[in-house]
Amino acid sequence: MWLLSTVWLLATVSCMATPPQPGVQDQTSWQRSRFQRAEEDGMSQSTAVSSVLEQRLGSSEMRQELLHCGVEASVASLPARLLAERLRAEIAVSEVMSGFTASRFQAFEPSMSVHEGKRGLPQFESQWEVGVRNNYTWNSSFWWPIMDDVETKLYGLRHFKTRGAPESELEARERSPYFAVNLYKVDAGSLLYGDVSVVMSTRLGMDTVLASAVDTGGWTGMCNRTERSSAVAASASMWGFGVNCSAYGDKRTGLSTLRHVDHLLLQNDGYWQNKTLQRLMCRVLSPWGKFPLVGADLIHYWEAMPLARLPYPSAIKFVIGSFPGLFGTKSGQELQSWCQERGWVLMWSLGFNLEEYDMSRLQFWSAPSWTQPLAFDQRLADPVVLANSTAGSNMSATITGASTSVFTEAWRRVQDLRLQTARQNISVSNSSWALEWMKLTDSLSIELSLEPLRAGACSDTDACVGTTPTGHCICYGAKQDAMVIGTSDASSAVFI
Repeated sequence: MWLLSTVWLLATVSCMATPPQPGVQDQTSWQRSRFQRAEEDGMSQSTAVSSVLEQRLGSSEMRQELLHCGVEASVASLPARLLAERLRAEIAVSEVMSGFTASRFQAFEPSMSVHEGKRGLPQFESQWEVGVRNNYTWNSSFWWPIMDDVETKLYGLRHFKTRGAPESELEARERSPYFAVNLYKVDAGSLLYGDVSVVMSTRLGMDTVLASAVDTGGWTGMCNRTERSSAVAASASMWGFGVNCSAYGDKRTGLSTLRHVDHLLLQNDGYWQNKTLQRLMCRVLSPWGKFPLVGADLIHYWEAMPLARLPYPSAIKFVIGSFPGLFGTKSGQELQSWCQERGWVLMWSLGFNLEEYDMSRLQFWSAPSWTQPLAFDQRLADPVVLANSTAGSNMSATITGASTSVFTEAWRRVQDLRLQTARQNISVSNSSWALEWMKLTDSLSIELSLEPLRAGACSDTDACVGTTPTGHCICYGAKQDAMVIGTSDASSAVFI
């Protein structure tokens, strides 16, 4: 997916953003046509395997596994058809998110950043768009032509005039930023790819996302006979990757929209050699965090490409920031400012927090080596930012001067902790981060600790960003009206 640098290393975290507001989402005619074909192909493929999926979910092996992992007996014993419906419903409310580092664009690799978000185009940009805007030299890396081939030959997106090197913003406009579907409801968002994650509007995801059953960068490195790298294959073997390359299809069978997903579930499970479907069922049918995850689960996502422009603020639903990575830093302040400017909810997450916080060690290829089970169930809404969002309007009793004061004091305390350890030339330990997190969460209202949406939890899944431990839905005050998808090279517009 985002394995885009020459070493394909990326990092962790998350943040909550925009109120669902009326917005215009532009699609080019090529993007619209491609999405419509994927919708038709996806419906055909999904329908063809629905009975196979139901057989898997209703098997004695699956039911025993569900009971073993703590799913209530009344749920584990549901008819296979109802289990399948429940799983589809949970996927329909899953977060579609994109991770990136907060730091500014670096000359050696164009990428989104908080700085780019605040000062770049008024939309969430792809790497191609960031590169063109910053006069990046595309021939500086071998990866760009490969990435271009993935997007044109697998996703079926429009070709550039020159392979791997868009010449203008208009050309780059045809491509999309990479997202992932947060199937396992991980608190930290797109944990492997940066210390910030943005989450798309739920409705926009349904109407524009082209989803792949597996990460296409990983598939390219391990399975594509044309681009397969011996170095990547050796690294994958070292880290214990085991994939069945034949289980993943092509741009007709390996892709779909988020409305038709049965074949994506089976392909993902087959590709990872029957390691994902049972774990996914255990995770989504249990209370949040009751079924812990390991590092390998973090690479089993579906890749997602929204075939549309993603304007601020309406395309982004909320943002997630890394507590160990950004809390108490200038970059964290810039992230708060960005969310306040756009009216987004900002979430903080403790994330992995294993050993010393080292983002360079946490990436796609090393993830399976992290075997310690973790709940991944800790999110905290930033009360300072929340007070500036319409989502805070129904939480006036929670967002008090005392809450913001406590939060600000915690920010200063973490600032001091960072300064002290920096003077000693050491990193803040994971136990220190866990302690600071506990101090902060214990001192704030429990209503600021939010869980991802579950199927049926809130009536408006596009406006709501999460639920409190007491079952309340936290939602933006301004509902998103009919969204317009305008064609950038035609005068027509379609209302959805």
